[in-house]
Amino acid sequence: DPMSVDLEAKIHWLEALERIRTVKHKYFIYLNKARWDDVVSCFTEDAVIDDSLVTQTSRGEITKLF
Repeated sequence: DPMSVDLEAKIHWLEALERIRTVKHKYFIYLNKARWDDVVSCFTEDAVIDDSLVTQTSRGEITKLF
């Protein structure tokens, strides 16, 4: 049934969006409280930060940044 597939896709998208919002919320709380280990925990092992001055290409490098 095409309608149920569409509904499942929407539910999956909404769940992913909520996970992103949750991580962003935690990230900014941790930054505000200078909880650097917790800030780093918001990133995946293969995360990349590119701020035009320097690029961090792993959680290990991001840990050094914070």
